[in-house]
Amino acid sequence: EGKVSMTHDAQKKKISEAELEAPVYPGAWVEGTTEHENLGGPGTEVKNVMLATPDSFDKVYEFYKSRIKDAKTSTKASDEDSETAVFIGGTERDMLSIAISRNKDDKNTKIAVTRTRMPAASK
Repeated sequence: EGKVSMTHDAQKKKISEAELEAPVYPGAWVEGTTEHENLGGPGTEVKNVMLATPDSFDKVYEFYKSRIKDAKTSTKASDEDSETAVFIGGTERDMLSIAISRNKDDKNTKIAVTRTRMPAASK
């Protein structure tokens, strides 16, 4: 059966690159973490960490653009009210997704880091 755990941090907690298993934007803090087990199949693990920083969207975008070298997909879009970008890298069984977003009225740029792991195919 599936299991979901969520935490919300008001303390502006930091996270290491080893814990996140992805580049951590300098000075960003953890806003919350969600972990799912068996989502999309037995043994599948999904971990989502929401980071935030007061830095500009463009600054955060350039940081990840230079760090996620193996991105298979990368998109960037903006309209009058918001800017978003997504980088997707890794493999089918160990996928990393980084979504950056900022709305016009937000004080912070949000960085959603999602790692999805699937068990090896059974023979």
